[in-house]
Amino acid sequence: MVQCPGCKRIIMDSTQSGGYKIRSRMILFSEGKAIAICPTCKTHVEVPIILGALSEKPAKSKLVVRGY
Repeated sequence: MVQCPGCKRIIMDSTQSGGYKIRSRMILFSEGKAIAICPTCKTHVEVPIILGALSEKPAKSKLVVRGY
């Protein structure tokens, strides 16, 4: 579980079916990091996901959860 340090809202959590959910206004990718913007207080929160390597078809990029 990832919480916002500003307002303590849950930003990233696991689902009952074994997946993950992210509650965010937007996710920014910069310098190898993913930053979620808290939907409540707009604090920038680092989340453990990476943008996967692009395949031969650019529209098929993947998000990968790392070490969660």
